[in-house]
Amino acid sequence: MIIGLIVFCVVFLPIILRQVNQFERGILFTMGRFTKTVNPGWRIVVPVFQSLHKVDMRVKAVEVPSQDTITKDNIPIQISAVVYYKVDDAAKAYIDVENFFYAVSQ
Repeated sequence: MIIGLIVFCVVFLPIILRQVNQFERGILFTMGRFTKTVNPGWRIVVPVFQSLHKVDMRVKAVEVPSQDTITKDNIPIQISAVVYYKVDDAAKAYIDVENFFYAVSQ
């Protein structure tokens, strides 16, 4: 009995338990349908029926390629920029947009 419990813990516990870090939110799908947004901590995920996708909630910086332009008085200038963004709703970022990082960078 005890050996069976130890084997269960060693084999199946790493497969069932998932860790969501402090700076992430988890999106839990049950049989392909959105179930809920999961906060940080250890979560139990049934491998065949459920899947957990993590979304990073930290502020990210995307560099915009420099642009060359000419002003009204014919002076050439070069402009470079950086875009900062942060995901507010992890479920909308993951479900509604195919690749939100690519969408922000465009």
